[in-house]
Amino acid sequence: GAAIKDALTAGPEIISPNMTGVMLVYSSLFARWAWIVQPRNTLLCACHVSNVIAQCNQSRRLIEFKLANGEEADVKNYAMTGAAIATAGVVCVFGSTMMQAAVVGANLG
Repeated sequence: GAAIKDALTAGPEIISPNMTGVMLVYSSLFARWAWIVQPRNTLLCACHVSNVIAQCNQSRRLIEFKLANGEEADVKNYAMTGAAIATAGVVCVFGSTMMQAAVVGANLG
């Protein structure tokens, strides 16, 4: 909600790259969770997907602002951090099935 309001009413200079990244990861994870639980929670999933889209827009606005103000080093840093986080996310998503099988197979309970 706040990212959508900010995109309509506030300038990009107030955007926090750290919070935007955290919200991207958080909403991505919970959108996936809302989709895979039974019964499927499509309303919660739609809310989180909307937030992912809004945060992507905030990232775009921040990058355009930084580039327009000659802060290319910051943009490079955001790109490297984003790539590392995306890689970790992909590993977690695709590795979760193997991790779950290992935990269940360990008979810890």
